[in-house]
Amino acid sequence: MPKPVSAAIWVVPVVLVVIGWYSMYYVYYSTTLGVIAVTMAMVTARVDAERKREAEMVLKRHGLTYSDVIRDLTNYLADTGELPEFERITLDLVRRREMERKLAIIEMFANAELPAVEGDWSDEEIVEQERLRKAGEPW
Repeated sequence: MPKPVSAAIWVVPVVLVVIGWYSMYYVYYSTTLGVIAVTMAMVTARVDAERKREAEMVLKRHGLTYSDVIRDLTNYLADTGELPEFERITLDLVRRREMERKLAIIEMFANAELPAVEGDWSDEEIVEQERLRKAGEPW
């Protein structure tokens, strides 16, 4: 149960667990104003060390930190419910390349030369004929 700080403000302890890290935070709740103060949560990500150094130099030139950019991105996602334009373009490019790769595989199989079939053979016999041909065995 929250502890009353005064008649109108309650302090609610909140424990956040993020990939092995934990911290105790307090949310200040006013019965008339609602939540009046919330502490921050931690986000952890793995990135290439060299790329991180390069990115930090860019951020430093603009007077920003990783925390600033992540906070802005989080706010953007929460406010708009959409990915930023640069991320949508990247995802579209990845999807297009994957589709092109799959179409190339389909085309390769569609243009593949099928083995010659003699007589009225079943599918199983045709498969066995091809297996034997690949193995170098007479059929």
